[in-house]
This record gives sequence, structure tokens and C-alpha cells, in this order.
Amino acid sequence: MNVRQRKMDEMRKTEKTTMLPVVDFDPIDDLIYNLNSHFHSVALFFYNKYGGDKIGIKWKPQELDVPAKISRCCLHQISECSRLSLNKAEVLEGIRLIGRGIVKNIIH
Repeated sequence: MNVRQRKMDEMRKTEKTTMLPVVDFDPIDDLIYNLNSHFHSVALFFYNKYGGDKIGIKWKPQELDVPAKISRCCLHQISECSRLSLNKAEVLEGIRLIGRGIVKNIIH
């Protein structure tokens, strides 16, 4: 057991010297990139790169109520005959899943 402990101590010493610092990594910027890539057709995303803890969402008004098309069925739901309305609950759930670990809560 002592031999193993000594080996573990040696490994810890070498791990500390071989670690490299993470430079220019912004998880919020990465999250915004992912949100834009998934929901760019229905929303715009804003955040303060220099501080703050909130991400703003602006729904695109032209996507709130659209004519029915197969290409728009993913993020919309049927509102009336041949019209689709934006399914905001589904988009917000997608944001919650993509931002797991970063997004604390979503306020409507």
C-alpha cells in the first residue's frame, strides 16, 4: 500500500507541472453559438460579453405566425387552418437542454 501511495504522490507532482492553463475559453460565447446554430430562424440571442449573468432572447416577429409549410413544422404548432404559430415552450425547452450546466433558470 505504501508503494502505491508513493506512486500516486509522484503522479500528482507530475500532473501539476504538466497542466496547461486554459486561455480564451468562454463557455457563454460557446453557448450563444450553439443557440444561434439551432434557433437562428426563430430568435435572436444577446448577452453582455464583459459581465452580467443574463442572456436575452428576441423572438423574430415574422416567425410568430406563419403559413403552414413542411419546413417550418419543427418549431411551430398548428394554430388555425393552414397557419402555424411558434411553439415557444419547445424552443425554451431546447435552450434548457443545450444550456444544461450553464443555464440556471428561464424567465418568461
